[in-house]
Amino acid sequence: MLKILVTGAGGFVRKPLVERLIDYGHKVVAFDKRRSNLGMEFIQGDLRSFDFDDILGDVDIVFHDQNLFRD
Repeated sequence: MLKILVTGAGGFVRKPLVERLIDYGHKVVAFDKRRSNLGMEFIQGDLRSFDFDDILGDVDIVFHDQNLFRD
């Protein structure tokens, strides 16, 4: 089992990815600007001002695909 951080986890493209990763037995940490009902560990924040140092220490993989151009 891997611990995987997914930025923009509640988005249209990333939500199915998150669901598949969970189905494969991985622990997923969701990062998104807006709260989503994804049923996993969730971190709310903005990429432009969030300090990832505290959470990346035990993360094995990062899927980074969060958009910055939309509010």
